[in-house]
Amino acid sequence: MDLILFIVTICLMLDQVVNEPFQRRRKNPEFLPVPTNITMHRGETAMLRCHIRNPGPKVVVWRKNGTDAPLTIGKEVFSQDKHMAIEVTKISENEVKYILIIKDLQRKHDGMYLCQVTATKLYANYITLKVLDEPYKPKESLIIAGTQFVNQDETIEIVCNVTGATRAPEDLDWFLDGQRIVLSDPRWKDRTSIVKWKEGKQFISQLTVERSKLEDFGTYVCRSSDANVDGFRVNVLSDEKTTTKIDKRDQHANLSHVAKSSATHTFPLSNILQISLIIIVINLTSKYFNLFELNNTQSSRTYLGLNNFYFHR
Repeated sequence: MDLILFIVTICLMLDQVVNEPFQRRRKNPEFLPVPTNITMHRGETAMLRCHIRNPGPKVVVWRKNGTDAPLTIGKEVFSQDKHMAIEVTKISENEVKYILIIKDLQRKHDGMYLCQVTATKLYANYITLKVLDEPYKPKESLIIAGTQFVNQDETIEIVCNVTGATRAPEDLDWFLDGQRIVLSDPRWKDRTSIVKWKEGKQFISQLTVERSKLEDFGTYVCRSSDANVDGFRVNVLSDEKTTTKIDKRDQHANLSHVAKSSATHTFPLSNILQISLIIIVINLTSKYFNLFELNNTQSSRTYLGLNNFYFHR
C-alpha cells in the first residue's frame, strides 16, 4: 500500500514538472504592433522590429520574402550578407523582441521581410522595407543662444554649437552687426574672450563680453567655416532707463495709494448724506401725519356740530 502511494506521489510530481511548461507552451504566439512600412535612404541603417508575446520555446526566424534561406535563426545570423545583424531583447517572461539590423542599406535590401515563429502552425509578421536610391545626406545644424537682456556693465555670454554633416567645422567666427569681432580691436580688447572646442562632429564656441556698454547691443552672428550662419540679438539696458522705469512704477504706486486714500476719506461723507436724507424723509412723514390728524379732528367736530343742530331743531 505504501508502495502504491509512493508511486502516485511521484506521478503527481512528474505531472506538475512536465505538464506546467506544456500548458504554457500551448498559448499561441502573438505579434505586437510595430512599424510595418519603412522607407530609408541608401547608406542608412534599418532596424526591422519583431515584438512577440508568448513565444515559448519556439524558434524565431527572419527571412526575406521569396527566398528559402533564413537570414537569422534565434540569436544566430545565417545570412552571408555582412550588413545583417540580430538583436534579441527579453522584455519579460512572456515578451521578447527580435530586431533585424541592416547596415549600409543598398537597393538589393529593398523588399518584404518575414518574422516567423516556427510551430505546427505558421505565425508570421510582414515588414516592407523601401530603400531610396538617393544616398542619405546629413545636414549641418547650428544652435545659438545666450543672454538676451543685460544691464550696462554686466556680462554678455553667447554660445554657438555647430554640428557638421560628416565632421566638425574647421573654425568659427563671431560678428556684431556685420563687423567681425577681433579681440585685438580696442573696442573688444581686455574685456572680450572667445573659447572654442570640438566634440565629435560638434564645434562649440563661447563669446564673453565683460563690462558691457550701450554700443554692444545688436545682432551677434555665428558663422562656421562651412558657411552655416545664424544670429542672436542682445539688448543692453542703461541704468538711467532702469531708474526711470522704477521711478514711474513708484509714481504709479503713489498715485494708486493717493486714489485709495481719497476714496477712503469720501466714504464717511456719503454716509452723512444718506443719514441726512433719512432725517428729511422722517420729518416730511411726520408733518404729513400731523396734517392728516388735524383734518380728521376738524371733520369730527363738523360732524358733531351738525348732529347737535339737527337735534335741537
